[in-house]
Amino acid sequence: MKITAIVIKRVPTNEYDQIVHLYTKEYGKMQAIAKSSLKANSKQAMHLGEGNLIECELISGNGYPIITGAQALSCFLSIRSSLPKTAVMFFFLEVLDKVVFDHEHDRELWEFLFNSLNKLSEDDSPTLNFFRSSQEELLKVLGYAGVEKEKKNGRSSLDFFLERLAQKHIYSLDFLFRVCPKS
Repeated sequence: MKITAIVIKRVPTNEYDQIVHLYTKEYGKMQAIAKSSLKANSKQAMHLGEGNLIECELISGNGYPIITGAQALSCFLSIRSSLPKTAVMFFFLEVLDKVVFDHEHDRELWEFLFNSLNKLSEDDSPTLNFFRSSQEELLKVLGYAGVEKEKKNGRSSLDFFLERLAQKHIYSLDFLFRVCPKS
């Protein structure tokens, strides 16, 4: 089957393979295995970078579908050329990985993620302002509109709410606040 997806994260497994976490347009969040993608001569490795919009072919495998070919449609290079923008991108990818369940297709969540990455790559406004407005929009898409916004120890209550929702610490928040200029 052919899918369109955004790479959330990659986890090495076996000697040369990776489990790739994807948020797909067609099926929601899923995992697939990229065989031999850690080999130096792997042609698909560069296409499977975190945050890349990809199109790939999957076949059935034992446990996980296997990625037989991947093609990057967009690498969002303008995001990767800015450390604060990269931090914002990694925040949203980490939240998706920790909060969203596998195989729950959500068209609105796909459109939020795709549009947010496009806006982030084109936006020249202060990154923390973009981050806060997108964070509120994400909570609305997830069904948590109306979370009270207040500051506590220099952080928004939205940050704490998302960590409680994930039931895990969101490490990219620490990185984000280190690299983003205060606005």
